Amino acid sequence: MSPTEREWGEQSTKLEQCVHQQRNLRMIIESMMEDAHEDRAAIARLNVMLKTTLSVLAVVSGLLAWTLEMVLR
Repeated sequence: MSPTEREWGEQSTKLEQCVHQQRNLRMIIESMMEDAHEDRAAIARLNVMLKTTLSVLAVVSGLLAWTLEMVLR
């Protein structure tokens, strides 16, 4: 027994809906991956800023300690 025109139409419509849904999901996944990439870049920038701040703080505290030592002698 072969499918009728109506059954073919229903199956074609379901297939088109699945293709459309898959396309939408792919776009959502790509968007989320772009967001994750941007978040990683922001975290990397914050990491560099934190390390730079800590390095500057270490140098300044060393200079301050050296200056206090020279003044208190």
